[in-house]
Amino acid sequence: MNELIKAERQRYWLTFLIEDLPVGATFRPGLLHITVLPWFVSGVAEDELLKSFHSWFGRVDILSVALGPKEKFGPRKDISVNSVFAPQLLAVHQAAIEWFSDIGARWAVKTPHVGSEYKPHIRRRRGTRLKEGQTLLLNSLSLVKARRREDNAREVAGRILLK
Repeated sequence: MNELIKAERQRYWLTFLIEDLPVGATFRPGLLHITVLPWFVSGVAEDELLKSFHSWFGRVDILSVALGPKEKFGPRKDISVNSVFAPQLLAVHQAAIEWFSDIGARWAVKTPHVGSEYKPHIRRRRGTRLKEGQTLLLNSLSLVKARRREDNAREVAGRILLK
């Protein structure tokens, strides 16, 4: 299959997974995470995309983030989240926007909420124990992929262990 066609069938997402998963691990939606960049597509072949990912983010330091208060997100304000605060997280997001441009990507979501609209958060899930003021240590950054024809399976395509 032509590499460009194959690349166009993959969507990617840049995230800090709270449960650290290795490259090749698959999971379903609902895993706790902090999105750095929402779903996007790129015409760059996956091996080149991974090389670029490692080059751009290979020097990111471990982040310590504090959970903020519970908030309601979404157009109907019905999605329960904890905001997350860490200035370094905003710096990683800004670098990710520059990387997005560098790889000639385009959004695969209608409203990406990036730049000044970026509000880092963790969606609250039933059965998890998140508390305001809790500190989380983010020690890896993951590039996750999923087929454009949604089957809900996600796969860790690339992972950088932070120093």
